[in-house]
Amino acid sequence: PINNVNLSAINSLKDFVKINSPNNIIKIGYSDHSDGIDAPAYSVLAGASVVEKHFTLDHNTQAPDNSVSANAYQFANMVNMIRKHEIIMGDGSLYPQNIESSAKIFRRITT
Repeated sequence: PINNVNLSAINSLKDFVKINSPNNIIKIGYSDHSDGIDAPAYSVLAGASVVEKHFTLDHNTQAPDNSVSANAYQFANMVNMIRKHEIIMGDGSLYPQNIESSAKIFRRITT
């Protein structure tokens, strides 16, 4: 169920890795077994570097995990959401974006 997804665990794992892996070469991923595509798509916002979601060609088959698998349409939407999230997150820069140059006059300047 969605209330058991606990995407905050991604940050807990990242903190654990920072303490136990001085080179910080370990990446944290998310393996999804929830219904729909929201949790895996939002996992990127929570810090996941890799996302795993089961894929099905037919939700009517009796395969294991088929009920929580994404079909081709859902999978494509999930990937599009993830790509959009990556763009929205940006690079963390605190400097004005180029597109904001015309609004510089309205920006508070402190020294």
